[in-house]
Amino acid sequence: MAKPKYSAYSSNLQKAEVAVNKNENEKPRIGAYTSILLAAAIPSLLVLSVTGVLIGLTLKHRVIINTGLPELQTSPSGNNTAARPNNFDSLIQTGGPNAYYIEFNPSSLSTIASVTGKFIPYLSSAVTGIAAFFAANTIHKITEKEQDAKLLTPKQMSILLGLLLSGWLGMWDSICYRARRGNRFNGPLLTVVITLTFTTLLGFVIPIIDTWFGIVVVPKEQTQIQVISPPAHAYGRGLSGECIAHTNEDAPCNIEVSQMESSLQSSSEGFKIANNISTTNVVNQFSASPSQTILYLADAAGSSDLDYKAGTFAASVQCQSITYQCTKDTDVGNSDYNCTKALAGSFNEPDNNPDDAEIFYNPSGARLFTDSSLTKTTRFSFQNPVYFAAWATRVQIDSNAFLNDTGIIASSNIPDVYNWILNCSATFYEATYAWVNGSAISLNTTLANSTMGGILSAPLSDQHANDLMQVATNLASVSNNSAEIATITANYIAHIALSLSIGAISNRSNLLEQSRSTLLLTRVPTIPFYLLIAFKFVYVLGVVLFAIAAIILTHPSESAGIKAKLTIDGLMTTIFREDKIKSSPTVNSEDRTESEEPEQQEELQVGSGVIGEGDIKVSIVKENEDWSYAAVIRDKNEKVVKIV
Repeated sequence: MAKPKYSAYSSNLQKAEVAVNKNENEKPRIGAYTSILLAAAIPSLLVLSVTGVLIGLTLKHRVIINTGLPELQTSPSGNNTAARPNNFDSLIQTGGPNAYYIEFNPSSLSTIASVTGKFIPYLSSAVTGIAAFFAANTIHKITEKEQDAKLLTPKQMSILLGLLLSGWLGMWDSICYRARRGNRFNGPLLTVVITLTFTTLLGFVIPIIDTWFGIVVVPKEQTQIQVISPPAHAYGRGLSGECIAHTNEDAPCNIEVSQMESSLQSSSEGFKIANNISTTNVVNQFSASPSQTILYLADAAGSSDLDYKAGTFAASVQCQSITYQCTKDTDVGNSDYNCTKALAGSFNEPDNNPDDAEIFYNPSGARLFTDSSLTKTTRFSFQNPVYFAAWATRVQIDSNAFLNDTGIIASSNIPDVYNWILNCSATFYEATYAWVNGSAISLNTTLANSTMGGILSAPLSDQHANDLMQVATNLASVSNNSAEIATITANYIAHIALSLSIGAISNRSNLLEQSRSTLLLTRVPTIPFYLLIAFKFVYVLGVVLFAIAAIILTHPSESAGIKAKLTIDGLMTTIFREDKIKSSPTVNSEDRTESEEPEQQEELQVGSGVIGEGDIKVSIVKENEDWSYAAVIRDKNEKVVKIV
């Protein structure tokens, strides 16, 4: 390689430098302020616009979920402690328990919300541009005060330019530099590092929340309640007008008595109800407690589409086996029983009881008594509670579970055939129940008067229920012990009593009523929704405050010139100044290792003259085993390479 030589700057380069300096000095003050305002306005307006659209769509299409009447609401389960350890997982998966429900496509809403998350990482350059004013102002102050110790080293200046130009890559370089050197950042570098840290973190956090928001915003079926006032349906049950006007005190109003015989009113509907084939009435069960089941009369039209509160009648029956007490004094192989004087005879034959010589004529049946001791029979029982005996004879049971159970007794002459007698009491109520989403959620009872006791127990008189009692016996025969036999029989007798009493009962209007419908809505959890809005607001607020601080504190008109140097353009124009090139060695054009670029016809306006920028070219040449920038200029039509 030929020895480098030195040459003077060309007149074109001198004119270009003077023109550039003059142009920078003549920049109006408004240019610096405009650049700050634009740097703040562009990201802020974009974020605010998208956020405003998100909020507007959510509120405009929001559907207020009506929870309905307080009396017709299901109480939340209080046994939720087992689910608490998974609350965080539930929050991540669903966004939390609280949410807005809107009539809007969930995919479209998620797409709108994610717009800012996609662009915020690219908008950080605008914020970094504002930070450059702080760096420029700090450099200017340090230089004016001749605080040499605070000036940046070449490496720190390189890091500063990297932060301003390459974003998070420059941030990584600054972190590595800080970790290796252990020195705190100087003033101009510190401001840019803090700013870029803030914007970088938000650039990561906001897209993460956007992604979470998009995951938890899903379509979901939601129940909407509409209160109906006044109620339009009559699902309640009450005493009929005929029974209210009934004057015969010897028999219940639902019994027609003719000498020694009697018949039930509306027996056809009653048997339909008892066999669960009625389209008008139904008997439902309600578990008042683990040890008590209450049955109540309801309307068969009840469904999950209509919630209501209505009045009705209810019954609860308890039975216990007295088979052992009735047969403990009977010899083995003897079929006799002797419970009381009013309840004695043989399981195989009708007894000789003068009050009812055919008490056990039917294999299964019931008999009313006036007291819980079953000492006196009665045809009709105008009292509440009502006492009665229930029996089952000649019941075939194949299970061996009853071999040692004293609650039943084996037949004396037929293998695998058993008999039992139960002492029962029935309590009747006037009740109100709440029907919600297809089932009863509450049942409030008041003890019915003695007249109602007579009406509701009338089906047990005169053997009206004996045929249905055989059904109770069949159900009870599959039990595992005598206690289960007593429970099954008791519940079925309550079912029979309410079913066969329908002749005394008529419809009543509902007390409360609300319709229930299912809507397919978009669930927008409030936690990620407001978290996303909050972080975007913090971003906008930070940018605006940062811009205001830059306008007030950095003297933009003075700092703009220095800021212009903190760019690639500023760096290159500074390197290839006249004095730099004038003092640099020259390399012949034939020694250059890089081919020159094609000449460009770009022009720089300077006052009233025009100078071609293409007269100066930039190259990288190798000198003494090292690469250096070089300026390729024309000197009297000769290409000259000057090392910078």
